[in-house]
Amino acid sequence: MVIPLSGPLFFDLLKKKRAASPSYGGGTLLTKEKYYFSLLNPEYNISREPGSPMLGRNHSKETRETLAALRLGRAHSQETRKKLSDGNIGQKGMPIKVTGIETGKTMNMFQ
Repeated sequence: MVIPLSGPLFFDLLKKKRAASPSYGGGTLLTKEKYYFSLLNPEYNISREPGSPMLGRNHSKETRETLAALRLGRAHSQETRKKLSDGNIGQKGMPIKVTGIETGKTMNMFQ
């Protein structure tokens, strides 16, 4: 049964469900969201699990390619780059061992 999300039928049904359902009154926002999704069963494309819209789903190859193409040529502003740089001060990078071909000497980088 598909119920319109407005009008007297919708509000009458909500009043009846509130009065009849002991689970309506308590719980977190996500619990209530899930309750209304199961109650109203909307037609449009929604996640059945509130809080985790991509749970168990993956983007198609075409969608991943489209998203990658949208990111091409985009760069952070100078202000954002400065904030990122400032936020990384004091952070250690991944330790990398570099061995010189001619000398055979090994150095640790980014430690």
